[in-house]
Amino acid sequence: MSIYLTQSDFDTARQPYRDTYAKIELLNFQFLTVESLEGLVTTLSVNINADSDIRRTCNVTFVVKDSSFNVEVGGKIWLDKYIRVYSGIRDIHTQEINWTNLGIYLINDPNHTYDATNNSISFQGVDLMAKLTGARNGYAEAMDTIIPIGSNIRSAMIATLAIGGFTRYSIADNPQDVPYEIKVDKSATLYEVLKQLRDISPEYEMFFDVEGNFIYQKIPTGVDDPILLDNATLNDPL
Repeated sequence: MSIYLTQSDFDTARQPYRDTYAKIELLNFQFLTVESLEGLVTTLSVNINADSDIRRTCNVTFVVKDSSFNVEVGGKIWLDKYIRVYSGIRDIHTQEINWTNLGIYLINDPNHTYDATNNSISFQGVDLMAKLTGARNGYAEAMDTIIPIGSNIRSAMIATLAIGGFTRYSIADNPQDVPYEIKVDKSATLYEVLKQLRDISPEYEMFFDVEGNFIYQKIPTGVDDPILLDNATLNDPL
């Protein structure tokens, strides 16, 4: 997955001080924005763990401004929503906020706190892999799944993702075919199928990127990658 740095990224990285911001966009399951929580977020933390099935998680707390944010079916904060998380740094020259996308998540375990001094909602965000692992559905829909010997790994992954309703992906065409029959019963998750396909070639990884796309690719080694940001650039006066 390529990293693209803008001039604003360079400029804000070199600032001697930073005014930081957070923004949460509420998305429906078609990835369309239905609400923005800019200015309401009080705490935000993001964790990325490449060794975890669910690579990206976050914790969010924000101020409740009206009853539409009640934690209930049909409300803005419910399990039928995605969130897109941004962190921002204000550019000291332009006064514009440079936003960085930190990923798309499912809302998990929302809690509403209301008392004389506090009216806020907190929840955990888990990335879209939760829709494949069984944490939030992801089961093989009451049928045995069989992938024959000699199947193409890329094609098998696309077919497995389609069962879960996923159509956004970037899957490398691994030249290695499936060397043995893969069979899971109806109680298994789609993640278990994808994991067996991934593990055929140990140098490959799978995850969801910050845009909500499923990625299957060779694990980057960093060898011969271009330098994007060096000490000379960071130490160059603004």
